[in-house]
Parts: sequence; structure tokens; C-alpha cells
Amino acid sequence: NTTFPADVKDLTKRIRTVLMATSQMKEHEKDPEMLVDLQYSLANSYASTPELRRTWLESMAKIHVRNGDLSE
Repeated sequence: NTTFPADVKDLTKRIRTVLMATSQMKEHEKDPEMLVDLQYSLANSYASTPELRRTWLESMAKIHVRNGDLSE
């Protein structure tokens, strides 16, 4: 009785989420609003991992600064 099967399932789900989001981000790299929405969704999926969530939020912030969307 270990949590290994559940941990593997969770990890697989996270990897799939990252791969799907990365693919979608590549498709929308010329659409900053959609790109940021995708990054925000991915950041939310890492709510239990603050370091990774922060990485995505910082990436979003850089896009906002680059586009002059300072209110965001």
C-alpha cells in the first residue's frame, strides 16, 4: 500500500498538461493575449508547486512589460 501509483498518475497528468500547453503556446506565439491566458492556466495548474507557478507568472509579467500592458 503505497502512493506510488497515484503519484505516477499525477506526474503523467502534469507532463501531459505541460506538453499540451507548450504546443498551444507555440500556436499562439503571435497572439500575446492568448499566450498569457495559456501561461496563466499553466501557472494555476502548479498551485501546489510555488517555484514553478512563480516561473510561469514571471514569464507572463515579461510579456506584459514587453507589450506595454503595465496594468496587467
